Amino acid sequence: MVLQSKTFSVQLLPNYVAETIIEVIHFRNLTVQSDDLVAIYLDQATGFVDLNSLNLGKVPDLTGDETDIEKSLALTKAESNSNKIGLRFLTRKNNTGNWTEIAEFILINYGRKDYPDFRGRLGYPSRLLELNDAIGVQLVDYDGDGLLWDKDLISLSFGCTIDVSKKNDLTELSARIASLELALEGKLTNQPTN
Repeated sequence: MVLQSKTFSVQLLPNYVAETIIEVIHFRNLTVQSDDLVAIYLDQATGFVDLNSLNLGKVPDLTGDETDIEKSLALTKAESNSNKIGLRFLTRKNNTGNWTEIAEFILINYGRKDYPDFRGRLGYPSRLLELNDAIGVQLVDYDGDGLLWDKDLISLSFGCTIDVSKKNDLTELSARIASLELALEGKLTNQPTN
């Protein structure tokens, strides 16, 4: 078994064109043998978000006595009344055909830079990909006000672990059996006679 890691990153800047899907993760350049088994795990999915051109996000007025459902409804109402951008994560099997959405996050101007960890909904660690799969990102304009302006920036970083092993590889098992046989032979030949 061979483990390797790889990091991918992308920056979404004000010149981003709405609805464009930007491929971020792919392993087309990974060289493997035809009998290799490959598993790819997503270990890291973090971001840096600075959306100062959006109006400051609304904050719900909570007293602390609300039930979880009431809190959730208040947060949803505040979010729906705020300027926001959608950040979609998409995947494409065998890197052909249509992209399929796997998660969508709502980004709001909180009045400061934000450092979200996206693994909560993407899974951690999660076997998200196979060898020829790809992950892309896309911004969604919910409000029709445009996406990134001036000095807005969304930067994403993904870390993956690649596990490559041989199909039906008996090398390690054969070595262990051989060492056990040697140990047993040594014990049998060193036994005292009666």
